[in-house]
Amino acid sequence: MTKIKRKSGEPIYEIGVVGGGLTGVMTAIALSFSFQKKNKDTNIVLINRGSHSENKSKSSKSEITDRRTTTINAAGKTMLEVLGIWSKCSARSTPINKILVGGNGQSKDPERNLLKPNFELEWQDQKKPMAFVVENVVLLDALYDVIKTRPVKLLEGADIIEFDATDPNGFDDVSTLHLADLTKVYCRLVVACDGSNSKLRELSGIKWRMDHHRQNALVTNVSTQFNHENTAFQRFLPGGPIALMPHGKKEASMVWTLPINDAERLSKLEDKELGLVLNEAFGNKLGSLNPIGQRYIWPIVPGITNSLTSKNLVFAGDSGHTLHPLAGQGYNLALGDAAVLADSIARATSLGLHANHRSVLNSYSYGREIEVRAMKLMTSFLNEIMSFQPNFSRFASLGMKLLNSSPIMKPLQKVASGGHLTDASLLNGRLPHSTDRADL
Repeated sequence: MTKIKRKSGEPIYEIGVVGGGLTGVMTAIALSFSFQKKNKDTNIVLINRGSHSENKSKSSKSEITDRRTTTINAAGKTMLEVLGIWSKCSARSTPINKILVGGNGQSKDPERNLLKPNFELEWQDQKKPMAFVVENVVLLDALYDVIKTRPVKLLEGADIIEFDATDPNGFDDVSTLHLADLTKVYCRLVVACDGSNSKLRELSGIKWRMDHHRQNALVTNVSTQFNHENTAFQRFLPGGPIALMPHGKKEASMVWTLPINDAERLSKLEDKELGLVLNEAFGNKLGSLNPIGQRYIWPIVPGITNSLTSKNLVFAGDSGHTLHPLAGQGYNLALGDAAVLADSIARATSLGLHANHRSVLNSYSYGREIEVRAMKLMTSFLNEIMSFQPNFSRFASLGMKLLNSSPIMKPLQKVASGGHLTDASLLNGRLPHSTDRADL
């Protein structure tokens, strides 16, 4: 592509966030608090390939059928409170007060499968919920309501076709995003929040290491005969775990990891047939389970970038790392990414440095590499031994019983609640470090 020199007067944004989904909008809001109020310029541009306003208008004319959910841990909820987001979606969230994990206990007698062993591993916090479940559409609407109040320019219907780490004038501290309509956006730092199939990752040449595609997730909602009592359930089965997250009074969001062909086959069953298979797999802890609403097939291919940063570029959320869904930590890692990056930028800008200063990139990498890689390793390893190593899974129930009574349970419970592997202001209930709160 022929490079055209930047015209005089064209804006240079400190930060360009690419991606108009749950991660992108949340990140733009979080980073908007990294600048002191006395700087009244719009420092951030959010680039969205789609249009949220159009999608919201369409959904308001008919019943919303996509009821997929996101699980937000306690630290993440604290962060969303500080950003003014949680108050707009809390009324439609479901708290998780307890987490129960169990093994298979599979029998050759189908009737005995309904009498599976109890869930051997239990995490509970008597003082406050460990996490919350909220519908994606509800959370996204809340995010867009808040971003309208922040100094962020929203650029919708913008498809990026090329990325240059330097601008046409040759300045290393400014990058260029080329859009499909031939316009250009100039930013000092670009934050890629464009998902697991990140276009920016491809354009920047950053390598992506991913696991083999051996499983798909079957995602839907189920009604429960008994009250779930705000409990999240996970049972490890041959082929993959099944998770039920409380959603409403007698409903749950289901994510069932299965071998690829099994997931495809079950997704095509009638509701009654799928319900029979589901009840046999999960057991009778919640009584009769019946699938409701749309079903989705999600390929499970956990991956991670070789580096979370490049020249004038950082990766956040699924563009930098994807996890197996068994721990429900995907969006919580994205919240951690945004929180650490917000602190890093706040420290730099308070010293008069730009958002793409090497101290920001180094601080972000240092603050995220350990947790991201540890969570990726833990979830992939746990899925491997429980789904594909039958000799190990036979002893899983015994192992969970021992773990449940061991001293390591308390630190594991803190990790499940979030914020203990990541030290960031927003996760601790404060605005980004070095920001003058009185001026915000």
